[in-house]
Amino acid sequence: MLKEFISNVALLICCCWLHSQLSYAKQLRPVAHRVLTGLCFGLIGIAVISYSIPVQPGVIVDTRLVLVSVASLIGGPLVGLVAGTLASLYRFWLGGAGTTSGILNLYMAVGIGLLYRAWPLSPLSTLDKQSPGALFLFGLAIHAVSVVVLNVFNDLGPAFHEETAFLLVLLMPAATAALGVLLKQQQQRRETERSLEEAEAHLRAITEAIPDSLYVLDEDGTYLEAAGSQTRNNQSGSRDKTGKRIEHFFAPDDAQSIRSAIRKSLDGNEPANIEYAYRTAAETRHFEARVQPIHSPTFPRRSVVLVTRDVTQRYEHDAQIKRLAFSDVLTGLANRLYLMNRLSIALSLCKRNHTHAALLFIDLDGFKKINDLYGHDKGDVVLIHVAKRLRTLMRPSDTVVRLGGDEFVILLENLASSSDEAGRQANRVALKALHALREPFQLDQEVQISASIGIALFDEHTALSGEEILKQADLSMYEAKATGKNDICFFDSRIEEALTQRLNLENEIWKGLRQNEFLVFYQPQFNEEGVIIGAEALLRWQHPQWGLVAPDRFLAVAMAAGIMPKLDIWLLEEVCRQVEHWSSHAVLSRIPFAINVCAHHLHQPDFPTTIRDTLHAFHIETDRIKLELTESVLVNDFDQARLHMATLQHQGIGFSLDDFGTGYSSLSYIDRLPFEQLKIDRSFIHRLPNTGSVAIIQSIIQLASGLGIGVIAEGVETSSQRAFLIENGCMYYQGFLFSPPLPANDFAAFASKAANQ
Repeated sequence: MLKEFISNVALLICCCWLHSQLSYAKQLRPVAHRVLTGLCFGLIGIAVISYSIPVQPGVIVDTRLVLVSVASLIGGPLVGLVAGTLASLYRFWLGGAGTTSGILNLYMAVGIGLLYRAWPLSPLSTLDKQSPGALFLFGLAIHAVSVVVLNVFNDLGPAFHEETAFLLVLLMPAATAALGVLLKQQQQRRETERSLEEAEAHLRAITEAIPDSLYVLDEDGTYLEAAGSQTRNNQSGSRDKTGKRIEHFFAPDDAQSIRSAIRKSLDGNEPANIEYAYRTAAETRHFEARVQPIHSPTFPRRSVVLVTRDVTQRYEHDAQIKRLAFSDVLTGLANRLYLMNRLSIALSLCKRNHTHAALLFIDLDGFKKINDLYGHDKGDVVLIHVAKRLRTLMRPSDTVVRLGGDEFVILLENLASSSDEAGRQANRVALKALHALREPFQLDQEVQISASIGIALFDEHTALSGEEILKQADLSMYEAKATGKNDICFFDSRIEEALTQRLNLENEIWKGLRQNEFLVFYQPQFNEEGVIIGAEALLRWQHPQWGLVAPDRFLAVAMAAGIMPKLDIWLLEEVCRQVEHWSSHAVLSRIPFAINVCAHHLHQPDFPTTIRDTLHAFHIETDRIKLELTESVLVNDFDQARLHMATLQHQGIGFSLDDFGTGYSSLSYIDRLPFEQLKIDRSFIHRLPNTGSVAIIQSIIQLASGLGIGVIAEGVETSSQRAFLIENGCMYYQGFLFSPPLPANDFAAFASKAANQ
């Protein structure tokens, strides 16, 4: 009997092992896993039946009830039923007198196991149903019932009760408790392992989802562990790093930076941030990292977690933004913002090194004609070639900048400490630039341009900002243009004084316009019989301190400053107001008034509408106003000028071409524009009887006659000049011989007197 019992115990241990192995079968579905577990318990049940203890012929006892009851209790109904059924089939196959009782006991054990599994034990709620004591009682109940069943279905003698029954109710419950405890411990251990696996998988999923790499390093910079999406994808250059030092992967400077951050974090017991680069022959990648000290006794040495993120794309974006912010898109040169930063540095270097620096302001002469003739795309090609030529002239320490349009700047640093020598150095560079830019550019055909260059020197004593130095160079460039272009001009105080005066004059003009300091003077126009046939309205300025300011003192400044269009509109409104006032005058109610307007208006889309609305507001007929245009309208946007002039002519406005013969008039342009009068410039009249002037005047008169256009001479001051003009067919005059420009009231009185003579 002892031998068979030991064999049964061994088989129970085998059952525990099989159950443990089945618990690791991850690929099985839950139902399949339960069925397979039930089969294993059933097979072990068959095995223990094979090593059963015979009580009498056909009647046997063994540990099968231990197996199926614990199978039901631990595995549930499916496991218990499969195990019980398999063992019952085998017992049925064995046959004998104890077959019925044996099968009944098997299903009884399954039933009690399931009841015990489901029973809440409310009276004994403080007890653990799967504690050793509870399991012993559970086993005792099953085997006590089994003894009763055996007695009922089999005629068992006293020997059974003295020996076997005692064994069943003592050893079998202990075996039940032992098997239940072992299986429960296996189940708990597997559940714990499964929880750890799920937690690890969860943590791994989170770690791999973040765009970071995590490394554990000791205080010597040796990699202990690595995790994270970038380490898995090998994006950070991290092949197997474990056990290797940082010097194995990084350049000395970067390795030292990482090591310093580790030491700082460990010594200060606080996080440290760092940026470093991983460099290979193919590329350089940039990383930012946070170093966090680890406080755990599981690490034998002081260690840190290095959380790194690949920020190469951000570096590239930042670099691109910087390039866009500090460079010119078309030429690739530096732009104004970069120049201002560089000028600040250059000023500091001058003070530190006791040297000079120079700013060369370059403006291309005649570049607008290239855009007009060939288009802006060809103009861009020229600008690109200009940038290349200027760049080849420079030292590595010099800076070439495109400010915009056709304006370029060269910053020369580290020039001589002597201002004279520094000036000569800057002048040599400027001469090279002029020579390089005079070379032809190849477009559809060869084109040539030149440049005007202004130079501003500065040194350690310069108390100016970068903007002020740039302004000095800009002023010098305009001075170079004023002297004939294709020239070089250094800044000096006279240019600044002229600028100050000009700015003051601009401010005074604006102030005068706001405070109504401007006046209109009228100069009559006569025919050969001495009859007033019209008048020219002339702008005058009555300054409160300067008195009556001559037109040649402020008109050019007003034009350059962009004030002239405002003055023109003011003049038009003032003349219309005066003409309306003279609507009942015997002479002035019939004659036209000529008003000068600058070419700017003919480029404005609303100019015809402005003229029409102004005349309508003062109830002035269109034939009472004549617009005088200078020859500049013929070379600046001719098509736009012709369109506006045609519109105004259709409304009844007449046009006179002022200062004819002094500009760049093309006869074909004159023939295509609706001029009704040419005005001979006073400069030709004053030079009479100079042979050249005689020829020019005669040509103008003949030209006007051939085109069917009237002609009038201005600046007539002597009778001999008038006689010459009459002799050559010019019948209309204007000048001091007849009358100077007069204020409105004086002009009205003069006109009345002239009409009565």
